[in-house]
Amino acid sequence: MSNFYFIKCVLFFVCVVLLCSRVRASFSQMVYQNVFPSAKAYGLGQSGIVEIYNLSALYWNPAALSFVHNHQSSFTVMPPFQLESIGYAGFIPFRGTFAFHFASIGNGGQGQVASAGWGRRIGRSAHFGMAAHFYQYNRQTTTNFSFGLLVRPISSASFASSMPFGIHSLFVDRLTLAATFQGFNIGQLEMESQLQFGASYNIHHNWPKIVYAFQAGNSLTSHHFGLLYQPLASVSLYGGLSDWQVAKTAAGMSWGYQNINLDLSYGFKEKMLKITTTFDIGPPARELSARAYANAYAHLQDNRLAKAYEYCKKSLEYDVQNILADDILANLKPQLQEQRRVVDSLMTAARLNIEKRWYISAANNYMKILHLDSDNIKAQKALKTIAPFVNEHADKWFELGQQYYEQGHFEQAKEVIESILLVRPDNLDAVQFMKQINGALQKKAQDYFYAGLGFYQQKKYDQAEAQFTQALIIDPNFVEASRYLNLINSERSRIEELVAKNLSEGDRMLNTKDWNRALEKYQEILKLIPDHPVAKTRIEELQRQRNAYLEQLSTRAEAARQRGDKNTAKKLLREILEIRSTYPGARRLLEQLSTPRERAERFIELSKQYCEQYRWESAVVALDSAQKYHPNSAEVKRLRSRVYEKLPVDRLMLIAQSAFQENRYIDAKVVVNVILSKDPTHHAAKELAQQCQARIDRLVDEYFNRGIQLFTEEKYREAIAEWQKGLALNPSHRGSLEYKKRAEDRLRALRSIQ
Repeated sequence: MSNFYFIKCVLFFVCVVLLCSRVRASFSQMVYQNVFPSAKAYGLGQSGIVEIYNLSALYWNPAALSFVHNHQSSFTVMPPFQLESIGYAGFIPFRGTFAFHFASIGNGGQGQVASAGWGRRIGRSAHFGMAAHFYQYNRQTTTNFSFGLLVRPISSASFASSMPFGIHSLFVDRLTLAATFQGFNIGQLEMESQLQFGASYNIHHNWPKIVYAFQAGNSLTSHHFGLLYQPLASVSLYGGLSDWQVAKTAAGMSWGYQNINLDLSYGFKEKMLKITTTFDIGPPARELSARAYANAYAHLQDNRLAKAYEYCKKSLEYDVQNILADDILANLKPQLQEQRRVVDSLMTAARLNIEKRWYISAANNYMKILHLDSDNIKAQKALKTIAPFVNEHADKWFELGQQYYEQGHFEQAKEVIESILLVRPDNLDAVQFMKQINGALQKKAQDYFYAGLGFYQQKKYDQAEAQFTQALIIDPNFVEASRYLNLINSERSRIEELVAKNLSEGDRMLNTKDWNRALEKYQEILKLIPDHPVAKTRIEELQRQRNAYLEQLSTRAEAARQRGDKNTAKKLLREILEIRSTYPGARRLLEQLSTPRERAERFIELSKQYCEQYRWESAVVALDSAQKYHPNSAEVKRLRSRVYEKLPVDRLMLIAQSAFQENRYIDAKVVVNVILSKDPTHHAAKELAQQCQARIDRLVDEYFNRGIQLFTEEKYREAIAEWQKGLALNPSHRGSLEYKKRAEDRLRALRSIQ
């Protein structure tokens, strides 16, 4: 809206200039050369079209009146205490600043000029104003009108965001542009039309501000240049000259304290001193802005959006740079638009309900409107109009609420009774019945909650969410239901992060043909989300690629076997089994081509790879296979110790129990010892250790006894074999060691006889 008004003002200003630029005048130039109703403008070399932001701007540029946001009075004197001008300005929010000013013409007071004008800010940075000037000179009078524009970009988030950064930094809070036109003469004297342009620019905030003005008329053209420097917050120094003539130099200073501002200037050519005193009447603009903002915030807390919006705009009228009010206003605009849309919809519904003679529903609509906008006069009047009909229909609605309750429709019953209480809060029957309804709804909400809890524990989050949501619809203050909904959202976020991570890693592995690890990543995704479409598609693509590659390797392995190149065939078969351990025929063919030791070495290498990948379970399976082909391998024992240290106690217990059931008591005992080193108090491990030792002792005794029987039968070699089995289980068994030595001695004796 502000941009629209600004464009209109600019077009109007241009039209005025075009219409009046040819006005011929013959009034003396004394008016323009000798009327200086501002010491500051005089000290700036008469460049008052810019940088004059008090009520004396009425004469120089009425657009600058819009910078006066309170009440202000001013007067200018020349020694010895000759009153040159006096004026008053007042600000009305949303209307602008109005000012009145009286000034004398010339040093001797040959004439007077009375001015009245208005200035208004348009948007963030544009200002427009107009004024009427009534001149009396040598007993002749005339009336003259002036129009002014001023553009002064200021710091504000909305303005800065609409400009590129470079342009913003060059112009905001630095540049001011102004233009005025004075013409339209009515009276005995003719004044020539005047067109003035001005600008000020601050190169750096610590440097003086440059001020320039250009004045053009049919018989008068002049240039005005000035510098304005503010070393302190309350003190300004300035100076200027006219038409680039050093003789026409003037200088001055300003000093401000609380609500008083004093300007003192001296013109060296005229040898004239001017003093302007300006008084701010009432609180300063920033304080008025803060008061309006406080009212806006209070109304916002009461949810009175329209009032809050109005006071925010009023706050910005006093101080356009009030950031707090600006932020609230920006947030309120969409909220207020939505509120108005809802209010219009409720108004329409209320009218329809009245036409149907549903007065309770209509009253309910109006009450909702007043809840949104308590100052809505239409709703207030309508409620008073339908009040007699509401009382008549309250009993019928109460019966309807009871019917809903008996049918188990508690939500509908509550809605009906709430409608009654909204317009008749003193209805005791409705109050009591509402308590009964709330109790039934509370129980229903509890049922939904416990159903959701069951689904949550089963990790069926969608069903759990639906149940918790239903509980909250019934009871919005159900804290536990809200907490579990938050837990579901957190769990979903965690699952989404894991899925994204596994999918990224799986894709990377798929690209490098690391199919097994890629498959594990995709399967992890399906554990989290069983129907994940991308993971399913990736698995299908992976299996297709892997099967094609394995078929190629299998064909090459078979060809190598047929031509007698066993090493190449075995290498290709091992690669196949590393990729897919269950590939049909590969393991059988490899076993045919490999010796037991080679098979053991292959599984040992495979277990090492699994260890490097931290796949401890797979490493255990590979070591079991290696041990079948090489039972006494020291490398297998070493790798087992390493793997067992990494496995959890529960998994180790399963391995130990499996070995025990397979009569591998030594292996079981080794695993049990690892368990007890991790958890010395593990009861099941202790029991299994005792069982292993008992079985070992029993086997050792059996081997020993069979050896004795064979020894007595003089079957010394068979006896030694039995004792060797026992010593494998218990290397320190004395009987086996002793009789083994005796059998060996007998064998040596027999060999010596022979």
